[in-house]
Amino acid sequence: MIGQAAILCGGRGIRPGGDHRDTPKPLLPVGETPFLDVLVFELAHHGIKKILLLAGFQAHNIIEYATSTPLKSQFGLEIVVQVESQPAGTGGRCGEARDKLEEIFFLLNGDSWFDVNLLALAGPVAEDPSTAGIIALRRVDDTARFEVVELSGRRVVGFAERPAQRGSGLISGGSMC
Repeated sequence: MIGQAAILCGGRGIRPGGDHRDTPKPLLPVGETPFLDVLVFELAHHGIKKILLLAGFQAHNIIEYATSTPLKSQFGLEIVVQVESQPAGTGGRCGEARDKLEEIFFLLNGDSWFDVNLLALAGPVAEDPSTAGIIALRRVDDTARFEVVELSGRRVVGFAERPAQRGSGLISGGSMC
């Protein structure tokens, strides 16, 4: 059983516009609660008790969230925040946090929700230790705003920058193991 998840919380809330330019995207409200509550609730619902928030932009807001979310006591969660020393992208953030990460963990984008059974997603990793990771993919009609995932059979062989021509393709659903 996988007991830890890391959530990428470094994004700026620029595209939504309005008064949110100084708010990390994971903390933008959905109804009355921050979006990050949706992710933390789902992780807790799947039995994940250790959550590492990988923060960058406005990290103090992520730290405040981690100490004050009622989900922490409701589910008995351990929520730790790792603040990046400099903007380093996804790989850099994970690299800086490697001493806080378990050997196998879930990695989620903090600004997107993909309704996927996390336990089923982790199954192939548990069954075959040589598996480097599993990524949940989603087909979209227009990939113009996304990096496209390139496959060879069922294996990811690359990520292409946003394509110049519109078209359908597979993108990361934001959930990885």
